[in-house]
Parts: sequence; structure tokens; C-alpha cells
Amino acid sequence: MSTIEYVGVVLGGVGAITGVIGSIISVKSYRNVQKVKSLDLRLALKREVSFVRSQLEEAEELLPRAYESRLRVLSAQGRLQSGESVNWKATYSKDLATTQSSSLNFERTEKNIQTDSYAALEEKLDSIEQTKLQTMQIVSKYREALKQDDQERVRLKEKCL
Repeated sequence: MSTIEYVGVVLGGVGAITGVIGSIISVKSYRNVQKVKSLDLRLALKREVSFVRSQLEEAEELLPRAYESRLRVLSAQGRLQSGESVNWKATYSKDLATTQSSSLNFERTEKNIQTDSYAALEEKLDSIEQTKLQTMQIVSKYREALKQDDQERVRLKEKCL
């Protein structure tokens, strides 16, 4: 064998070793990237969980208060047996059921955040996002109802004076 052939064999061996080492490093890097992605997803999920929990707690307190407030205002206006009152009661029942259902789904989704896979975390984040949107709509609707009731109370007070 000539010198060129030895150089070729040595360089081929170095290339093969470099290829194997590169493959090992890329697999390790891929795993590290997946760990970082999962960590980022867990952090985002924890933020969303905290926000949704506070929204659900607020809804739990807000809905009955707004319901009673609206009934008192309708009673003061002499419209307690009106279609508006019946509609309000039906809407309240529907929203209360939605909130309770969201709360149950949220409790199931909230479990095992630390041990779930990346795909499971993505599904949970999507589920929590849907719960968040539902709860935010309901909370804002009942906040607005309370504001309207307060304005109506002021108007009724002024009318009586």
C-alpha cells in the first residue's frame, strides 16, 4: 500500500468517527431541546392554570350575586314576572351549568402537569385555553350586569326623590 492509500484509510476512519460523534451530539441536543420546550410549555400552562383558577373562583362568587342583584332590580321596577326575568333566570342557569362543567374539566386538566409528555401538555393547554375563554366571557357578562344594575338603582333612587 502506498502512502496515499494509508492517508485515505486514516482520513476515512476519522470521518466515520466524526460522523458517529456528530450523530450522538445531535440526538443529545434534540433531547435537550425537547426538555426545554416541555419546560416552557409547563410554565405557560401554570400561568394559564393560575389565571383560570382565579376566573373560576370569581365566577363562583359573581354569578349568584349578579343573579340576585338583577332580580332585586326587576322587582323594584315591578317586572319580576316579566319575560325579561324568565330570560335572565334561564341564562343564569345555563351559565351556572357551563361554569360548573368548566370547573370540573379544569380540575381534570390541571392534574399531572409535571409528569405529562409534550403532546399531553399541548392538549391540556388547548383545553385550559378554551375554559379560559368561556369563563372570561361569563365573568365579563355578569360584571356588566352588575354595573347596569347599579346604574338602574341610581336611576330609581333619583326617580323616587
